[in-house]
Amino acid sequence: MGTIMTGATEMATAAQESRRAAGMAKSLSEQIAAAAEQQSAACEESLQTVGQQTQALRQSEQAAEELSEISEGLRSSTDINKSAEEVAAAAEELSAAVEEINRAATQINTAITQINTGARTAAEKGQQTAEAVNQIEQGAQLSSRRGGAAVERSDIILQSLGENKSAVDSMIEAIGTAARDGIENVRRVSELEQISRRIDKIVDAIANVSIQTNMLAVNGSVESARAGEFGKGFAVVSTDIRNLARDSADNADRIKDLVKAVQDRIVEVRGDLEETSRQALAEAEAAKATTARLEEIERDMQQVRAGNSEVKESAEQIADVLGEVKTGLEQISTAASEAEQLAAQASTAAREQAQGAEELAAAVEEIAALADELQNVGS
Repeated sequence: MGTIMTGATEMATAAQESRRAAGMAKSLSEQIAAAAEQQSAACEESLQTVGQQTQALRQSEQAAEELSEISEGLRSSTDINKSAEEVAAAAEELSAAVEEINRAATQINTAITQINTGARTAAEKGQQTAEAVNQIEQGAQLSSRRGGAAVERSDIILQSLGENKSAVDSMIEAIGTAARDGIENVRRVSELEQISRRIDKIVDAIANVSIQTNMLAVNGSVESARAGEFGKGFAVVSTDIRNLARDSADNADRIKDLVKAVQDRIVEVRGDLEETSRQALAEAEAAKATTARLEEIERDMQQVRAGNSEVKESAEQIADVLGEVKTGLEQISTAASEAEQLAAQASTAAREQAQGAEELAAAVEEIAALADELQNVGS
């Protein structure tokens, strides 16, 4: 019971720590979810911006093709002003496309920064969540071990309680048998007391006979004295009878003393037997109360066993769920790493596009300067 109590205390402490860790894991999971939403929004924004940038690139390509055609036409054109205006218009269109590319690149960089931030947050919170999950897992393992040990010890205690209950029942039966035997012995002792009383009466009768015999012997002595020489023999007989009567009376007195002692002993034995029977019945009732308490302990132990069994099963279920959670955290970590890599690649591509846009902008400025020179020449 002490071991079960110690295990229950450890399980309660582990449960409190696991609950705190679960609350922390929930908070971290919400932060990971928020970071994932931020990443998702940034990805959608970046996709839209990439589409806009792609469209701007197509427009710049078209404008560049038109500008190339116009440049070819300038060689054979006779209307320089018109050609210069066409060049300026194409340059302006190309410049607008370049601005759109630069704007899209800026937005992409901003979205990539958000994606990186969300990935780092997810990775960091995922690591913290993994630590909390490990703590919960340790608590679940401890609860599973302690719960299993408590179930085994509860089975041992229940078995011992069953054996003790059987032993107490046997003891109650033995006490009841002893009490019944005691009652029977009291009855027999009472019969002995009645017999001793009858013996006492018989001894009294013998004593009366001795007294009467002694009186007859006295009378015989008187009569033998009157008879003179003829009564001498009868006088001797009377004397012997008186002696025998006196001995009988003495023996009767001794027998009465013995019978009285036996009666006293019988009374004491009967009292002892009655007290023993009473105590035996009281012990039987006390033993029945012990049996009732053992039954209560057995019911309580069954509840303890059921509770520890539930704790053990719950800990195993928690361990299974934690396995899925750990798999999800590994996936989150992998996704965060992949997102960082993709964000880095996208950032590199965005920088390359921005560099290309800068070069294209420089070319547009040269074309615009060329268009101004053409217009000056035509005027």
